[in-house]
Amino acid sequence: MEDIKTIFKHAGIFSASVLVYGILIWNPYVLFGTFSGSLVAILNFYSLCEDVKTQVFQRDTSRRRAFLRYVKRYVFCGIYLAVLGHFWGLAMILSAAVGLLNIKLNIYLLAVFKKLKNYSRKEE
Repeated sequence: MEDIKTIFKHAGIFSASVLVYGILIWNPYVLFGTFSGSLVAILNFYSLCEDVKTQVFQRDTSRRRAFLRYVKRYVFCGIYLAVLGHFWGLAMILSAAVGLLNIKLNIYLLAVFKKLKNYSRKEE
């Protein structure tokens, strides 16, 4: 549970830094695309956490409901990218896709830093 809080905290910091960076360079692809993609990634991760809580704590064993929740998150991302592509084109889709990778990058970095921490402890 502590790791999930850490991921949310790091994802929020990443989103805020992307927003500040987008304002500084005044690039609409970074400002709107990457920042909004990052927010959608955080929203999807929150939805995933709530679905897991529902699945575990209510002992919901329905595979159909779990699959529908899974599809809901991906359909949401698909609609988001389709709307961006329709109004702003491929460059905005690509910048939003970078923002959507926010949570995945934070999960990966959390694992890497834990490995490095354990590795440095073993050397001592």
